[in-house]
Amino acid sequence: MLDKGPNELRVVTPSESTLIRHCRWVHIHDGLWLADEFGVTKGNRVKFVAYPDRLVAPIKRPPYRYYWKESLPRFPLEFWSEVLAYHIGSVVAVPVPPCFPATYRQMLETEHEIDRIGSLSLSLVEPSKGEELIHGGDLLSIIKPDYERRKGAEHSVQLILKALDGLIGDISLYALFFRQLVFDALIGNSDRHQDNWGIRATIVENMQSKFEMLPAFDNGTSLGRELEEAKIRSCLNNQDEIEGFIRRGKAHVRWDGTVGAEHLQHEELMRRHLQTFPKSRRVFDEIINFNESALRRAVGRVCRLSRDSGPELDVSISPAREEFINRVILRRRELLRSL
Repeated sequence: MLDKGPNELRVVTPSESTLIRHCRWVHIHDGLWLADEFGVTKGNRVKFVAYPDRLVAPIKRPPYRYYWKESLPRFPLEFWSEVLAYHIGSVVAVPVPPCFPATYRQMLETEHEIDRIGSLSLSLVEPSKGEELIHGGDLLSIIKPDYERRKGAEHSVQLILKALDGLIGDISLYALFFRQLVFDALIGNSDRHQDNWGIRATIVENMQSKFEMLPAFDNGTSLGRELEEAKIRSCLNNQDEIEGFIRRGKAHVRWDGTVGAEHLQHEELMRRHLQTFPKSRRVFDEIINFNESALRRAVGRVCRLSRDSGPELDVSISPAREEFINRVILRRRELLRSL
């Protein structure tokens, strides 16, 4: 079930040269963008859909449709976690939508303009091609009509497998979702809830649908984005604090779908997968045995971009935070390797 199959053969991530080209700011205020501030998507961050003219599109191919998302006010650097996740995912062979740091110039009622800062991710679907995004929560609510969607207390491996089998008829898609869970374990993402994963449905011949697991999207609740600089420096001087920070991280997806089942530490969720689905070891090892130098280069490029953005934006990732991000990912890998 979690062995490599046809879906696994389609796992392709950008090359380092592509990541270098994509490591840049995008400005949604040059007259060649259409911002649909009413076309918000799911979630509790400020976000909207943006359409660039082909001349200024960050990626020179369809879909010419992007999602702009702002950080939560109490975590001003959160958008960088979205950008970093794209670059890190590309290093560790986990598909993540291309993502750029972006400014959006908003006109206020006073006729003044302000620049807002966020992340800009490539759209997951192209409606003009008959593609539709089906959130995981939609699937789970169909397979279990009384599914409680606000907190997702029954969001579990077993229910996801049941939905993929019963509704999509392709349980092998879970192998691609498993990649996202391994990725979450590396970056410490605690927010892979039922509406932060999904399926792309495409109408093909005879009105039949083709289903694909979407790349890992909405990865901002990760990489210690909630830690203030003083805590970052303290962690770098005390390995026990890093260990404590890692231990506190838990996956949103539960192993057991019964009411009251607890969130597990990422490592424990991985352990149960490997014990129950031994064939998943191949995918697991492929992801965690990434090149450390490539990881540091990818993280370093994004962090340098943040520091070169200018004092007027004041959203730089400090050298200390950059080192913290690298160190925590590598320590998480050590813990996963011990499984």
